Formats: sequence, C-alpha cells, structure tokens
Amino acid sequence: MKTCCIILLASMIIPQVFANTATEVALNDLFIIQEGYDSNDEVEITLYGSLPSPCYKIDKMNITPTNRNTSFTISVTMKKKRLRGCEQTIYKAPVNFSKVISLGELAAGNYSFKYLSKEGQKSKSMTVAVAQSDSIDESLYAPISNAFIPELMYKGENAVVVLTGIFHTNCLSLDSNDIEVITKDNIFIILPKSKLTSIQNCNDKKYPIREIVNLGTISKKGNYLIHIRSLNGGSVNQVFQVEDSDFNGSGM
Repeated sequence: MKTCCIILLASMIIPQVFANTATEVALNDLFIIQEGYDSNDEVEITLYGSLPSPCYKIDKMNITPTNRNTSFTISVTMKKKRLRGCEQTIYKAPVNFSKVISLGELAAGNYSFKYLSKEGQKSKSMTVAVAQSDSIDESLYAPISNAFIPELMYKGENAVVVLTGIFHTNCLSLDSNDIEVITKDNIFIILPKSKLTSIQNCNDKKYPIREIVNLGTISKKGNYLIHIRSLNGGSVNQVFQVEDSDFNGSGM
C-alpha cells in the first residue's frame, strides 16, 4: 500500500516540475536603422530584451516574412531552466540580452517589422535605397572589431565609446577627424572612414586601431544602440541604457 501511494504521489508532482512551456518575451526595444541601407548592403536589425532571471533561457527567435517579404513579424520565446534554487531571491535579477540579426541583401523598397514590446504590439519601418554602385560600401571603412561603452549610464553623462581593431597594412590609416557620427532617434551610427595613404611600399604588418569617439551628453532616459560600420560591409553593434540618476548627494 505504501509503495502504491508513493508512486501515485510522484505521478502527481512530476508534470508540475518538468512542465516547461515556451513563453513569448516582450522586447525592451527593436533597433532599426530607418534610412542608410542600400540594396547591396547586409541589412541588420538588433533585438534587445531581458529575461526574468538567470533561471530562464532563450528558446527561439523567429522572423516570419509576409506581404511578399516586405513585412516581418518578430517573435522571441523563453523557457525556464531546470535548476534547483531558482525560487531564491538571488535569482530574481533580470538578465539582459541583445541579438543582431542579418536579413541579408534586401531589394530597394519599404519594410515594416512587428514585435511585442513591454507596452504591447509595436511596429517599426525602414527604407532600403537603390545602390549607386557595385561596391560593398560607398566609403572605405576601417576594420573595427570591437566597441566599448558602459552598459548603464545616467542622464546628463557624457557618452564616450572606444573603437578598436587591426590594420593589416601601413597603407591605410584612421584619423579621429575622419570619424563621422550620425544620430537618429536612439541610434548612434558611427562611420570610421579610412584613408589610403599610399599604394606603394605597403607592408603586411599589423597596426592597432584605438580611437575614442565622444557621442556628447545623453539627456533622455532610454535604450540606445551604437552601430559602427566596418570594412567589407561588416558592422559592430552595442546596446546601452540611460537611467535617471539616483545620487542623493549624501554619498550613499
């Protein structure tokens, strides 16, 4: 009789412990560069969201095209990990994530993107222009591979980003005066344009790229994206947050 009861009790508990259905994630933001892509560019969008705690993991990220591939529906789902102790207070802190998704080359035209946000369903749009040449980029960008900026800043702070990379020849150079910054809403587009210093006597030595770019004072709370164009159609993307300062002047 005891054995029977134990088996019956286990059969009642197991479905509750191991049931792990996927739940849709409401994104913090969807970063889309509304203008600036050509029909021979690799078009990218950046998803930015947060999971409730380290006890959760991303399940799937789906981008479904509709309306002759001019509209896209974005869906991100999460599942709970099978970890002990996930009900403890230490596991309650949210975990941010960002994901850059390449859509490849898109034909010239207008595109829309639907997604679930913290405020409900939202939609954003972008325009892809006709390429003016067969080259990957209209400019020769420096081979930037990393960008560093604090993930959390306060309103009124000066935003500074550090760009790093490697030149593999001494015939290219990058000067701070040749770095253009374009601000579009909550996106900073950084264009590090290289200079061709010579086409003769080039060597194959490596030369470091270390440039500091001042984005100015951030006066508005929110989520921001830094999008840096790089050599051969590549890019580097970093997300950071700006919050109200909680400094009360007491040093606490």
